[in-house]
Amino acid sequence: MPDIINKLVANDFAALKGLTINGRVPVQDQVINELIAEFLTRGQASQTSTQPPSNGGAAASYQTDSPPTSKPNITMSDAIKFLKKAEVKADAGKVILDFEIAI
Repeated sequence: MPDIINKLVANDFAALKGLTINGRVPVQDQVINELIAEFLTRGQASQTSTQPPSNGGAAASYQTDSPPTSKPNITMSDAIKFLKKAEVKADAGKVILDFEIAI
């Protein structure tokens, strides 16, 4: 799968021309708090050490148990240019992310 993603990125997603994805992601406050804690932990670790932070911590529970494979070579700048709409809304106990991606 990473090889396919890398090929799509290398060709600027031309094979997916016409693709439109509309989505809504409700994120509970507990997950947001864990992500913030992980972000702060990694930020502190990078300021005090040149070693990458361990995979332990809050975000580890969201990882799969799949064996490691080659990673897709995609950056935020590769993907963000296809973002057509992004809205963040707050609701009781969760944040709702509405988005549209079009290629």
